[in-house]
Parts: sequence; C-alpha cells; structure tokens
Amino acid sequence: MATIQRRGDAYRVWWRLGGSSAGAAQSCTFRGPTPEDALEVAELAHELLKARNHDMTRPELYAAILGEDTGASSATPTVKQWVDTWLAELGNRADLDPESIRRYRRDLMLRVVPWMGHLRVSDVTPDTIKQWVGWVSAQRATKGSRNKVLTDRTISAQTVRNIFDTLHHCLGAAVPRWIAVNPAARPAGARRNPAGLPKVEKHDAIYLTHEERELILAHCRPLVRSMMLAALATGMRIGELIALRVEDVHLHGAGGVVKVRRTLKSGPRRGGRRFGPPKSAAGRRDITVGVTGSRVLREQVAGKRPADHVFTAPQGGICDPSTLRNNYWRQAIAAAQRCAEHPPPEPPKPSKGVRRHLRVDEVSTCACESRLHRTPRFHDLRHSHASDLIGAGWSAKKIQVRLGHSNYLLTMNTYGHLFNTGDEGELHAVDTLLLPDRPVTAARREPARSVHRRTARRRVAAR
Repeated sequence: MATIQRRGDAYRVWWRLGGSSAGAAQSCTFRGPTPEDALEVAELAHELLKARNHDMTRPELYAAILGEDTGASSATPTVKQWVDTWLAELGNRADLDPESIRRYRRDLMLRVVPWMGHLRVSDVTPDTIKQWVGWVSAQRATKGSRNKVLTDRTISAQTVRNIFDTLHHCLGAAVPRWIAVNPAARPAGARRNPAGLPKVEKHDAIYLTHEERELILAHCRPLVRSMMLAALATGMRIGELIALRVEDVHLHGAGGVVKVRRTLKSGPRRGGRRFGPPKSAAGRRDITVGVTGSRVLREQVAGKRPADHVFTAPQGGICDPSTLRNNYWRQAIAAAQRCAEHPPPEPPKPSKGVRRHLRVDEVSTCACESRLHRTPRFHDLRHSHASDLIGAGWSAKKIQVRLGHSNYLLTMNTYGHLFNTGDEGELHAVDTLLLPDRPVTAARREPARSVHRRTARRRVAAR
C-alpha cells in the first residue's frame, strides 16, 4: 500500500513496486506554492498508484504527475520481475545443472536486484550497467556458508565478472521481447566492453619441488597427508577427491585406475552436501595411478563399503572443503614456513587465560633452506602433477584427457610454457635444414629478370 508522509512543507508518497513486500521501495516528494497544493498533488499521485496496482517506478510516477509522460508502457517488466521470469524459464530446461541456476539466482538477487531491480528493463542503458559495475565492485565480500559475515575486503574482480556474465545472459534473453539490444553487450566494432569491468590479476601457479613437498608432508595431519599424496598422484581437484567413493577405485598389483564420475557441488546445502556429475563431459574420466597413488588409496579404502567415501572427515562424515583448507592445509603450510632456528615472535600473553596459538600469517622471515618460502594453494598440487607429467615426456593431449580439461587450448594456455620449446642444439639442427652447410659453387646465375629480357629479345628478332 502507498502512504503519504509529510516532510516540512512537502509531501512524500512511499510505496513498494508491485504492491508486494518483496517489491523495491519507491518514493516521490512533491512541493507546491503552499503545503495544501503539495498535498493535493501527492493525493493525486496516490490515487494513480492505486489505479495501476502500485506497478509504477519512481521516474514513471514523476513523469505522469508532472505531465512529462513518455508513453512508456507499464507492461514492460522491471529488472526484478524479469529476473524472476528468466530464472523460472531456466528451471524448465533439462539441460541445465540446478546448481548453476541456484548460482544465477544468488548473484542476481544479492548483487543486481538491490541496485537496479526497480528499473524497467527498457530503462537499463550502458551507462546504467557501468554505474552498476562501479557499485558492485565496491561491495564487501562475505564469509561463511550459512551466516554470511561481511569481511574487510571487497569482492574479487573475477566475482564481479562472473556476476556481470549472469546479468548479460539475463538481459540478453529479454531481446527482442522487451528491448531491442542488450545494454550489457559489447557494441559492434568495439574492442572491449565499455562497462568498465575490473581487470583480473592472474594467479601464478606454484609448481612444488621435491623438497617443498617433503616439507609440507612433514607438517600435515593424516587426512591432509593422504589427500595431498592422492592429488599429487592423480591431479584430481579437491571436489573430486571429496566425492570419490570406494567403488570408483580399482586397484590391481602395483597400480590401478580411479574413475571420476562425480564431484562436490558448491552452493546452499540442505540435508547434507550435494554431489553431481562433473561440470563438463571431459571431467568424466579414468585416471591411472602408479605405486605411490595405489598405496595411499589402498590404505584409505581398507575396511570400507563400496558406497563409502574414500576420504572422510576425522570425526567421520563428508569433508568440508573450507574446513579442509582453513583448519588443515593452511595450518600445515604455516608450520612448514616456520624455521626452528628463527621462529616467529610468540603472541603476547594476556592478563587472563592462556596464550593464543600462532596465526597462519605468523611465520618466519629468514632465508634458511630448512623452511618453506612460498604459500601454495591446495589446487597447486594439481599444477604440480601436471608439471610432473610434462617432465616425464607426456604430450599435451594426454595431459588434457588426464586432467579433465574441456579443450586442448585450456591445457596449453595453462601449462604451455612448461613444455620444452627447443634448446640450442635443436635450433642448430633446424638451421642446418633451412641453410645446408655446403660449399657455394663458383658459377653465377643470372637474375631471373635478365633471363626474361633476353628471351623476349630473341622472340622479337625471330619475328
């Protein structure tokens, strides 16, 4: 319901778009020569809102009351209404992963609708998109899967781009039903999108050396140690390791095969974690394992039923990836970064209670070779496995299939710089083929142009 509120000598009309509690809040303030005149205009606006079931935006009400109606039809949905329609249409498609639809809904409802949900789809312009990009880039990131807690850092550039892609697809689906062109699309002939998207800083992969692996393994708890060895032996992602079941592991002799058929799905979880097929068909693959990998897997599957998970939490149940990274992996990395001879300063002792433990950022700063100097992620174990395959002479195509990359280009863009591009001896062999090392004959050939001219003169004389 719309309400009229007095603000000094002016009157404000307040309502929610569409008349529902979920609609975006709207308000218009009217002034006049006298407070009575302002009240009369506000009451007129109030009656117009009721006649249109409160389905008018703030600019539309101002335009209609002030006599500047542009003729925009109220039948055009707002961004909020179109988002609901688009998500409902996606839900009817059997070829889409429900988890992807949930991610689209989360991005749009959390980062798009609060800023532009009240606008008509036809009112969204490239300038609107650019202003929205600036707003969403300044939003603070959250942590926690259930109770979202704001952090001190803003959301990453990659997250902004992911949300922009979702909005781009959503507005693109409104063409040509409600709009002629997609305001989030790159204009024809332009080299880049004018929306001002933030630049993504590429994360440099860390390829662990043998010494670094031994340092980390020495400080790992049993769960992370087993998963780390399995990741180094197979190159599997953390979600694939968590979803791995005993029935997917086939060991024989000193080797075996691991069948990747499911992975852990992110997003809201109700009634336990949800597993599903890999994102692409290439992710469904068979991975051969050697002596080290088969030994680790044989220890993990011993005494378990076929439907049980290979890697479980210390107290039982399914592993949580956030807990695994924060409470196990990062703790092991921090312990490996502390030098026994040059430890970091102890935390100050409080007036009451016990001294707290060292944080993961409290490490040694010495140059001793006995400690870890880099901070790898768990995903860097996958990169390290790929570098091992390249060092062993595997082709890029075989590596693509083993890692489950969707295309060959992804493999080459990620690991192409690790392949041998030719040493000095190989380049000399190429030069030999291009310019054979043989003596130059003394006979001198005439230029081709001179031969052609002489031939022409002979033909003219013969005539």
